[in-house]
Amino acid sequence: MKNKIYFILILITNFAFCQSGSIIYSVKIDSSASQDIKKYRELIDKMIEYANNQKFELQFNKSNSIFKICDVMSKDPMFNEKENRTARLALTSGFDFFIDSSKRIDLEIKANNQLVESGVGKINWDITTESKSISNYLCYKAIKLIPFVDRYGENKTKQVVAWFAPSLPFPFGPKNFYGLPGLILELHENKTTYLATKIVLTDKEFKIDFPKGKTIPKEEYDKKLKAQMGM
Repeated sequence: MKNKIYFILILITNFAFCQSGSIIYSVKIDSSASQDIKKYRELIDKMIEYANNQKFELQFNKSNSIFKICDVMSKDPMFNEKENRTARLALTSGFDFFIDSSKRIDLEIKANNQLVESGVGKINWDITTESKSISNYLCYKAIKLIPFVDRYGENKTKQVVAWFAPSLPFPFGPKNFYGLPGLILELHENKTTYLATKIVLTDKEFKIDFPKGKTIPKEEYDKKLKAQMGM
């Protein structure tokens, strides 16, 4: 019993000295996504295949993070950048995300380097008592309900589920999801799951260059995009 307590104390002490880190996430798409739209099933199946082979990296320090795709597929001779980009836009993450947790700001760099702020971080998480182990870390389930307007102009709500590890005391996770008392090691958004497969912590601080420039709310960006598309 004493040895166990001693081990836990050492573990906590080590984490206290950690300044930065990185996580590699694999992607898993619910295959039923292709069953919903039979007309485009072949195209969707191809996008799912690309998405399931994508990997993303989260880099973070005490206050900032960046979430971006890993360039691991381009070496495949069958790789098609256009198809991979389509899969990212439709199913995973098409652009880089930056988080400043101290200011509660999340930015997504869209096309033409447009900085878009979603405000998702200002929506509170509902932390539950449900738990499970991920990569030997005890994680707890948290739920966030995000309101949005669908393509028909109707108000909807989507549920995002995160599993976070309190023993990894950084408030970051995939995309623009953050604000929990521990790193998010698993995230479920729509039919997409991000799962941490490699976790690296260091006592050296990563410098993350937060983007500078004019930002616009996501609602305004979406409105302009629909106007350009004639919607």
